[in-house]
Amino acid sequence: MQEIGVTSFKFIPSEKKPKYSKWSWCTLMGPAKLKIIEKFPLSTFINGQRGKDIEKLWRDFYNLYYIMKSENLTIEDITQFSYDVRKWVQEFARPLKKTVNGQIEQEGLYQRTDVTPYMHVFAFHMPLFMQELHQQNLNLRWFTTSSVEKKNHEHVNIISFSTHVPLISLSSTSTNDSLPNKFHFLPHTLHLNIIPICLYPLSPLKTQ
Repeated sequence: MQEIGVTSFKFIPSEKKPKYSKWSWCTLMGPAKLKIIEKFPLSTFINGQRGKDIEKLWRDFYNLYYIMKSENLTIEDITQFSYDVRKWVQEFARPLKKTVNGQIEQEGLYQRTDVTPYMHVFAFHMPLFMQELHQQNLNLRWFTTSSVEKKNHEHVNIISFSTHVPLISLSSTSTNDSLPNKFHFLPHTLHLNIIPICLYPLSPLKTQ
């Protein structure tokens, strides 16, 4: 980790010392996660072609991430991004293929049920957001997700109240009135949730 510039990550042994104690680890922030996606030699730790394929998934995601947050994109760039990001998700869920004789023709990577909602948004919604913003001479880099995060927080509170375990009052709300209303929901920092998907799939989502 230190060789690629990530100095904050470390494993922490359990204070208790049972026979099978679990270690914890430091949570990485966005910049450190990006360094890992860009530079970590994953194929050194996962043997064979699978390690190389997953490492390529990481590198390709890193490139897509920086295209997504670029400022001077053309319609052609966005169209190419739309094609590349869908191809990336398809590669993530690449199935195992065998010949009629049972020989492996293509190694699979992850299951289709491992595709997360974040990946669905990344492939099928982000290009549309980018096109809409381009028409307004705007780009994703200029937006935050504070309104979205507030809404998510309120949803958690609603669920908590419905199960009779209240957290905090719902009386306070916030919106970003300085931005056009139609753009309040834009997930600019979606990448923070997308970054770990290659190793940590979340809720399953069926793909066509």
